[in-house]
Amino acid sequence: MGKIKWYKRDPDAALAGFFELSLEERGAYGTVIDLIYSRANDLPDDDRFIAGWLGADVRVWKRIKKRLVATGKIKISNGKITNKRATSEILKGLHRIAVASEAGRTSRPKSASVTNEIKDIDVTDAKRTPELTTTTTTKNNKKVRLPADWKPKKTDVERAFEKGNGHKQIIALVEGFKSHWAEATGVKASKTNWDRAFQNWTDNDIKFNGPPNLRPGSGGKLTRNQIAG
Repeated sequence: MGKIKWYKRDPDAALAGFFELSLEERGAYGTVIDLIYSRANDLPDDDRFIAGWLGADVRVWKRIKKRLVATGKIKISNGKITNKRATSEILKGLHRIAVASEAGRTSRPKSASVTNEIKDIDVTDAKRTPELTTTTTTKNNKKVRLPADWKPKKTDVERAFEKGNGHKQIIALVEGFKSHWAEATGVKASKTNWDRAFQNWTDNDIKFNGPPNLRPGSGGKLTRNQIAG
């Protein structure tokens, strides 16, 4: 698994989130968030471990943890400490790392190798059946959230491959897309055509992260904006 070296921070959102916390709680919360990112969303709910990082007594951390859970800042699930925003950003960050690890590939013509590359990726047939209409393009342009059972069309996966993505990159693109829109809120979280949205997702991946052969580890160079994307 890759390691997150940095993460985006929205100062306004951070200040709003800290507003209801005490000075003590803010310090602990900031450290826990950094630990979540540092460990790529694999932070154990180990009171002694966390207290050690905080330089605090275990009883103090337990009191603070109870408060952070109550205010929705963190969540305890399956023995792990998580944060909704951090989880989303980590998945996108790991996607970028996975893409970079496959750097060096260039666009290639469609051939039998395409079938080999995507053979174990869960896709649907190129044409949707009527009963699946609401999972892709909805009737009367009604916007819906991404269906839980959404899968990319085979033709869209082939399209992503032809743009220079390798097998691992495509899997990361699909998982990143599903994770992002499952967590998204607001008006943009609902769309009339999720297949088109996935096509835009693969296009924007190249637009903001650069061609595979120009990503970190490939010997090419990225602009500051591409790295931040």
